[in-house]
Amino acid sequence: METNPKAFDAVAESRQWREATSRKLDAMSREERITYLNHARERYLAERKGPAASSAYGNAPVESCVLREEPPKP
Repeated sequence: METNPKAFDAVAESRQWREATSRKLDAMSREERITYLNHARERYLAERKGPAASSAYGNAPVESCVLREEPPKP
């Protein structure tokens, strides 16, 4: 089986993101880290409460949709 060298590698992308985030946070003082993380949390919560997060049944958050595909049969 040949692999596509340009295929998306979620594990590698996640590792790069974690390493970059760690370097960024390590370079900050404790107070800067707390401020940065509090602001990131507020942004995250605000995005979840946005119009895309409301459902047809009021303001209840929309459940995440996971697409599951069965592996091809041999």
